Amino acid sequence: MISPRRALAFTLSLLVLVSAPGLPAYAAAAEVFDAAPSQSAPLAWIPVLGAASTEMDALQDPAAQNVSGILDQIQLEAVLHPGSADALAFAGNLPAAADTPEKLSALPQEERLHILSRAVAAASRDLSAQAAPLIAELSRPGFKPSAAERRVLGRLASSWFYLPPAQAEAVRDIARQETERSALQKARGLARALSGKIHSVPPMAPEVQAGARMMYARLRPALAKADYSRADAVENILAPQAAQALAQASRSLAERGSPRNALWTAILTNHRQIFGVIADERMVNALRRSGQWTELVSALSLAAAGELARADDAQSDEVLREAGANHDLQLPIPAWHPLAGEFDSVADALASAYGAPQEKPLGPGLNLGKPFGIPTVVRPGTALGLAVVAAQMFQETSLAMPGAANGLLAGLAATSAFLLYGSVLAHEFGHALMARARGIGTRKITLNIMGGAADIEHDGRRPLTDFLIAAAGPAVNVLLVAACFVPALLHIHVPHLLTQALVPFILTNILLVGFNVLPVLPMDGGLMLRAALSAAMGDDYRAARAAEKTAKVLAIASLAAATVLLFMGHSAVAWGLAFLGMIGLVPHAISHPGTTLVGPKAKN
Repeated sequence: MISPRRALAFTLSLLVLVSAPGLPAYAAAAEVFDAAPSQSAPLAWIPVLGAASTEMDALQDPAAQNVSGILDQIQLEAVLHPGSADALAFAGNLPAAADTPEKLSALPQEERLHILSRAVAAASRDLSAQAAPLIAELSRPGFKPSAAERRVLGRLASSWFYLPPAQAEAVRDIARQETERSALQKARGLARALSGKIHSVPPMAPEVQAGARMMYARLRPALAKADYSRADAVENILAPQAAQALAQASRSLAERGSPRNALWTAILTNHRQIFGVIADERMVNALRRSGQWTELVSALSLAAAGELARADDAQSDEVLREAGANHDLQLPIPAWHPLAGEFDSVADALASAYGAPQEKPLGPGLNLGKPFGIPTVVRPGTALGLAVVAAQMFQETSLAMPGAANGLLAGLAATSAFLLYGSVLAHEFGHALMARARGIGTRKITLNIMGGAADIEHDGRRPLTDFLIAAAGPAVNVLLVAACFVPALLHIHVPHLLTQALVPFILTNILLVGFNVLPVLPMDGGLMLRAALSAAMGDDYRAARAAEKTAKVLAIASLAAATVLLFMGHSAVAWGLAFLGMIGLVPHAISHPGTTLVGPKAKN
């Protein structure tokens, strides 16, 4: 039996690992610096501040444009850090007649902009007066801030954009150094690395995610007022406002220190996360019902491509080449766009302009060549996994064969470990070869410490094809188990030593089948459930959402069962269920973007 203390630590560790990958960067800083709690909802200010920012930009006045830039940063910080009111420092200087978003938006434009400008200027003066002595103190070598100074630094770090440029840069540098010293910074980096291994595409920085959420928040009022019956609703209302919000968010991210064009790049490289994970489901459904969601996504994808084309650098060109090969960008080009009629889809237009992407290196590890024409690599961490499995097998075999020589036991243990990872590799080839049979390619197969992964070019669009690809992996493991019983059926004698090696091999393959067919995304069972629901519903987007919700419920149940089993002493099963629950709750990149594609498709 395990102690209650260890069980509690186990549960808390799982909660940290599950929640940390989605923790925004400044949310961690807020925990470190103990930022002030919000008395109102910061997100409620985004529509009115966004409108005011646009109106101030139109004035062509340097002072107004400076305030406009501050308002854009306030919106970004409100999304990044919704639990703190630090970014809303201006709100404390608003008169009673304009101290809520509703009251402020009801005022005439000239009065509203005047009040906002005065409130922002007052907040800037107050914060600058606080920052000057603190910067002088904290800039001294070896100086460690007190708890009170850390709280002030936290408020300044969350509202740096109110400060003059020199003070803002100094505050950001000091805050960055303090955050890097914290344990939360290390925990977030570890969790982000874990999240990156589970994702099938590169994870987005929290700041970029916040930029996308800011765009959706700015778009919501326009959607509420939009007349979906108008044929030009996307062309003249939704697409321009969304592109403008993205441009403002992109500028704010650049001022905050994010890479140039990070948000525009994410629209193409993290397409499913931007439009499938971050997008508001109600917004997507409303536009899908009116047949305008695909048109809007296509328009924004083309806008992103245009911004990257204007960047005219090698990195942006490579992003555009990869986008041309992205199946999710087989989006029909809107009829009103200049490229309509010239190309069938966004991907076709990009592929024609930029050509095929460069072949990426397989990365670190042992290159196994191209079995069945598929690049295959074994990551360095796999050696540790082999060692752990071999050690466990050595212990089990020594109990089953008392008195056997250590060399013999070590050989059997090593054989069992290699057979286990061989089973995982065979499982992944099952997916890849079924995908090929259904007309879909596989970029590579990777074997790592956690198992394996087949990087299949696309999924989630054809129910039968998706089901068969997902089911092929576990089917290979079933065949491997069946093959082990063929000698017995044919009455062929099997040496005792081989039997000792095959028993764990059989049990492992049975475990792989049972583990993978559980309906938790992104496991095979979750993908099979999604495909089955898609066939039943006739809507692959709704099916994907239903499968995700079902998977999350089962993931939470797995974590609860893991905790109970740990108390009962079944630690091995508990850790397996805990891992299953953890990966089921970590955000992943297999969500459906809700769009309708054109061009070549896989067989159904």
